[in-house]
Amino acid sequence: AAEPWDAPPLEGDPRAIAAAAAALTPPPGADADVLLEEHEIRIDGDGRRTMSHHLIVRVLSDIGVTQWGTFGAWYTPWRMQRPLLRARSISPAGEVNSLDSATLVVAPAKPGSPIEFDDARVLRGPVPGVRQRSIVETLAVTTETAPVLSASPTGLLWLGGAAPRRRIRASVEATGGVPLRARLAGTPVPLRSSSQAGKTRFEVELESVPGETGVGEKDLPPDALPRPQLRYSAAKSWNDVAASYAAIVDAQLAGSDLRPRAKALALTAASREEAVRRAYIEVRKSVRYTAVELGSSAIVPRAPDETLRRGYGDCKDLSTLLVGLLRAAGIESYVALISAASAPVAEELPGFQFDHAIVYVPGNPAIWVDPTVDGDGSLPPSDQDRAALVAQPRTRDLLRTPDTSRDNLTRSVARIELAESGPARLTQTFETHGAPDIVNHVLLGDAQRAKSLGEFFRKRLHASALKRFEVHAEPGSLARSEWEFEKVGAFMTASGHAETRLDLAEMVLAVPESLRLADTSPRRFDVYLRVPVLIELQYRFQLPAHWSARPLPEGRTVQLGPVPLREELSASPGEVVATFTLDLRRRRFSPQEATAFREALRTLQPILLRFDSRAGAEAAAGRLRSAIEEHRSLIALHPSEAVHHAELSFALLSAGAGEEARAEARRAVELEPASAFAHLAAGWAFDHDGLGRLRRRGFDQGTAIAEYRKGKELDPDNYDVRRHLAATLELDATGVRFGSGAALDAAASEYQAIRKDLGRRDLDDRYLAVQLQREQFDAVLRFAGETKETAARDAAVIAAIAAQRGATAALEELARRAGTVQRRTECAEIAARALLALRRHALAAELYSAASEGSSNAERLQRIADLLRKTHRREEHKLDTASAADVVRSALVLALEPQPAPARLDDLVAAVARKALRDEHTFQRVGARIAAMHRQMGLVDVPTAAAQDLLLAELDTTAEGDSNEGFRVTARAGAGAAAVSLTAFLAIEDGRPRVLCIDTCGLLIGEHVLSLADAGRLSAAARFLTWQRTRFDPAARDLAPSRPRRTRKRRWAPWTSSHAHCPAQLPSTGCGPTSSRGSSDGPTSREKHRSGSPAIPTTRTRSAISPRRWRQWAISRARPAFGTSARRGATRVAR
Repeated sequence: AAEPWDAPPLEGDPRAIAAAAAALTPPPGADADVLLEEHEIRIDGDGRRTMSHHLIVRVLSDIGVTQWGTFGAWYTPWRMQRPLLRARSISPAGEVNSLDSATLVVAPAKPGSPIEFDDARVLRGPVPGVRQRSIVETLAVTTETAPVLSASPTGLLWLGGAAPRRRIRASVEATGGVPLRARLAGTPVPLRSSSQAGKTRFEVELESVPGETGVGEKDLPPDALPRPQLRYSAAKSWNDVAASYAAIVDAQLAGSDLRPRAKALALTAASREEAVRRAYIEVRKSVRYTAVELGSSAIVPRAPDETLRRGYGDCKDLSTLLVGLLRAAGIESYVALISAASAPVAEELPGFQFDHAIVYVPGNPAIWVDPTVDGDGSLPPSDQDRAALVAQPRTRDLLRTPDTSRDNLTRSVARIELAESGPARLTQTFETHGAPDIVNHVLLGDAQRAKSLGEFFRKRLHASALKRFEVHAEPGSLARSEWEFEKVGAFMTASGHAETRLDLAEMVLAVPESLRLADTSPRRFDVYLRVPVLIELQYRFQLPAHWSARPLPEGRTVQLGPVPLREELSASPGEVVATFTLDLRRRRFSPQEATAFREALRTLQPILLRFDSRAGAEAAAGRLRSAIEEHRSLIALHPSEAVHHAELSFALLSAGAGEEARAEARRAVELEPASAFAHLAAGWAFDHDGLGRLRRRGFDQGTAIAEYRKGKELDPDNYDVRRHLAATLELDATGVRFGSGAALDAAASEYQAIRKDLGRRDLDDRYLAVQLQREQFDAVLRFAGETKETAARDAAVIAAIAAQRGATAALEELARRAGTVQRRTECAEIAARALLALRRHALAAELYSAASEGSSNAERLQRIADLLRKTHRREEHKLDTASAADVVRSALVLALEPQPAPARLDDLVAAVARKALRDEHTFQRVGARIAAMHRQMGLVDVPTAAAQDLLLAELDTTAEGDSNEGFRVTARAGAGAAAVSLTAFLAIEDGRPRVLCIDTCGLLIGEHVLSLADAGRLSAAARFLTWQRTRFDPAARDLAPSRPRRTRKRRWAPWTSSHAHCPAQLPSTGCGPTSSRGSSDGPTSREKHRSGSPAIPTTRTRSAISPRRWRQWAISRARPAFGTSARRGATRVAR
């Protein structure tokens, strides 16, 4: 049944149209529902066309109102009448608003182009009453007053558009015996034809046509049809078209005498190829490309004399001038027409389907030249492999321009001169052949653009300066450029080694985006490369004397999907050459091939090259002695050069000789105070402790920072100096990252300066981590948007969101950013560690729990999460100084501090033990054990305050004893292999428990026992001895000696309930050395024989033996508890 809109244009019943449209279901997601699209083309006997376009659209959205609320038609006044425009809108109720012709305006069709000037116009105006659910109906009729070319009425109709169409009708009709031909593509519906009484007609009707597909896809092949296409032509033959245009060109050439100019160029004396090259150069130098297409000049070229006088012209003007010069020298040549930017020529439909003019010189081989582009005369990619109509009367058919893509080459050669130490010098050369040479001419022809390109490469190479650049981009020759960079940070040598990863980034940048970048939606059409090319990238490393490369990877060919990548590496004395060749000379790739190439490119691993000096090679092989000897020999040969002392310092650090390394670094600084490398070596040496361990307790942070800052002052572009400075500023005095006292503000400023001054982005993750610890959460979120995607970056964002908006928001962000279980675990754990360092324990617990889901370390991560859920800040714990358990807790918390305040130590430690605990570094050893426990749990680099919070949460204490005699407190923390168990003994001083010793307690227990015995507190003394003894022999229940040295009668008092710890009597023999052997030594002072004793002789027994012999016996009885410390103590006491 006929629809209301099937009536003639603008004559349908508006109410019926509105009602019928309202009954239709709108297309999902569309801004408009096109009910009808009609095209009617009529060609008269003179080849003039009348073109009618009719649309009926239902508007569905505000975007649709904008799109369809304006109506217009394109025309060229020199051969077309002003278009007839009619339009109306119909409201949902059927009310009509018609277009007012007084509101129509004429505007340029191509406004704002700096090199194109024509008289093409657009007549347009607003359609009144358009709103959502309105119906818009338009009609545009354009009539030609003359054909483009008398022998060639031709045209193309695109059917449909972005919005779906319910129905499309199109027809082409010719009268007067015009030989009309037509072709329909992009739809399976056949094109109907009829012919009678000198009238030929082609027509088609389509229903339910979807919206345009492949919109936004780049590098579409010429035959890609995103929507149906109807092409038609009324020319008799290609010969007619060629002859007609040849007559136009020849008429323009007839009025110009170019023989004097041809003679001046000596074209007749040169070979055909050389003459063409000289004439091409003359045209490029004399005339700039500018299109002025007013009136008939849209297709008619200007006379060569006029083009030369004006100094500008478009493609047909320049081509005609070049043909005139060649013909003046007797060289046969013609203007050739091609379709470079528009749809490909339909070869079966003769007609004027062209948009570009070039030059054809017949011969063997034929020469094709495009005078509108710079270069060596090669055709640009847009001109290659195109159907071409040579404008001469003898032309019978189309020719094809050559496809020279096999000659397309882009070559980049980087010559890197490695320094003995520090950044390299690099000279980069670019060469192009074929089509890429045209692009290179455009790029390098502008001095400012060439300089900007040099700056781009300087930043990529992390070079301090662009020392020199030379550009050669003259017409008729290959473009070539050479850049020289100084202090190239991308290629550094240090400590006799150099390592570089050739990641082929420069080569990847040359790959078209359509192959390199993923599409936002599945691609429909093939990828068609405009510039197929062979990309060659070569690195030539020049090595210092006595340097060599480690074994190179084998050469290979890697398949990046359908594209081969050839890797070739070779070494010769003093030089290593790496050449990479990517063959992209194939033009067309299916969507599947493009995806395979992209995935292979993404997973392509960089090539790792390592270079060593002779000493560096010895060190790499583990022969440190030989490496050090080699450095010393170089010092002997060059005694006044600091570099060799600095290199020796690095080698000594590798050997664990920290102090010797510092001495050599100082010597380097003394020899060359203005050497940044010497100060780098000094900073690095002081960044290690005496055993050569990096940033461990005992390293000299202050001196290291001072040396780095001096190096930075001398060489602000030295990346190693500045990154080590920033990293050292992150630490506290004991080497803990983000610990108390770390200069985080200075570290953040340094990371910012590195990014700004050096253009380096590889420290962005560390900068984010520092900003997070400074609680600059807004800055973290802002900066993260400027950095590349890494797990550390995402983790910093998640941690910042957690700190600002809570765990729920952080987990939502984690789910959004982490696409895999592995990435989720990694991001969540990094974020959790950052929050732990910030002491945001509840938030850290949630992220550790999230990290455990699906992780191979789920048990460990969940254990940390459970611990953190019960963790509070240490300030929230109220520890009682009268409680033995709390005193031990306080002491263990204090043990985690790098340098506990003496006043706080004195408040917790018994007076007799203060000096000994400091001298023997007891607290440091205990703190190290707790830190090791945290490391085994996977908690690395936990700042002191956070570690103290964790310890208090996991610490389990058991106290024995009383406030009269003292306490033994057992403290346990952790679980499994990471568990730590410590035993503390507490004496009573001033009515309060004070720490006597922790864990290694032998001598201090003995001293305390002696003090108790001297005070007559034997019960307390026996209790301490029993505790100490049962630590090592849990089965021991009394103080009887296990191996008496004599078998004489022994008598021990039985245990009683009131004196469970104290023997009532000790015999004068058997328990210890008798006085029979005696000793002439008199009693020594108490300070000279401090020791412990497992059993206390009575006063009578003690008076029967000498003090020295008695103390030896007491120590021997406690030997199981003391170990080697007891032997040292016994020796000291004996003396």
